[in-house]
Amino acid sequence: MNNNAIKWGPFRLRIPFIHTKLLTAEFLQGMVISGATALAAAPVGMALGLSLNEAIAACFIASVLITSSPIIFGEPMAAGWITPALPLVIGFFLAKGMFDGVYRVETFHYMSAMAIEFTLLVLILGLTGIGKLIVEKVPNGLKSGIILGAALAAFYQIFFSDFERYIGNAPVSMISALVDSAILAFVVCSVSACAMCSSCAASRRSVAAGASLPRGSLRSPTA
Repeated sequence: MNNNAIKWGPFRLRIPFIHTKLLTAEFLQGMVISGATALAAAPVGMALGLSLNEAIAACFIASVLITSSPIIFGEPMAAGWITPALPLVIGFFLAKGMFDGVYRVETFHYMSAMAIEFTLLVLILGLTGIGKLIVEKVPNGLKSGIILGAALAAFYQIFFSDFERYIGNAPVSMISALVDSAILAFVVCSVSACAMCSSCAASRRSVAAGASLPRGSLRSPTA
């Protein structure tokens, strides 16, 4: 990402292909992740009472808001899912009997309230510095366990508790899609990481070669 940008207030607008260049590895990784994770909210939205078209539209709106972070506001990091919170939110609506695919206005009142409360909590943690303190003090093993627990909860829901709902009608298609998504996601991430490592290694070699040349050894082509 170039440093050139259009400043507006405290933010920086970076227009794609003008202030940022297209990287093939990152583009492919983004396509896979967008299809595998961004649209993963559609089944959740349908379980809360949205139609398929409404759920997909909500996913697209969320994707636009996520991508606006680096493009419109100049933030190098893009927001993502709070994955460990997903089974907690689903469990809350299951306990209320609202995760049955029937549209209720109260369901989205609850969801809006949870989103606003969580936003205020994150804002307070960021402004006071408590969030940084928690991240530094909490052991990496505990943080990894929380994320792993969310993955195991999702795995149990898909393959055991809600097997008939997610896989029962089309087991071959669903399992093939899950396997393909997992393989492609890890392959593209690996390719992207290798490309970045190769680029960094080439830069280090260039710097080392330049530093090892004797003074005055560089000559202009026209000299």
